[in-house]
Amino acid sequence: MLVIRPEQMKALAGSMNRVFAGRLAARLTRRLPESCVALGEDALNHLIEHSIEKGKRYGMTERDVAILAELMLQFPPDFDQSPEFSWTRSLLEQRGPESAGRMEVLYFRMTGQTVEG
Repeated sequence: MLVIRPEQMKALAGSMNRVFAGRLAARLTRRLPESCVALGEDALNHLIEHSIEKGKRYGMTERDVAILAELMLQFPPDFDQSPEFSWTRSLLEQRGPESAGRMEVLYFRMTGQTVEG
């Protein structure tokens, strides 16, 4: 029987995060090229890492994190902590079945557009 040690699990999780971060960078570059160029590669990578960590705290799927990252490019990255966008926290903190579609609703309310792809 194959047993995966904790340090192997950690390495596997890190590898999976890097793969997702790469896909997310490609998506952001495709969807918001001007914003990505203006931000620069290092800052974009930092924003992606920040969106993944924030997504974990909010219990998000990868798709939700991708939407969150787009919002973080278009608005202040910590918009959920600002008084102007305090209303976003109730959507972001939803858990369970009621959280399905929360990011699509949030995206529409913040941008006036529907989420593509």
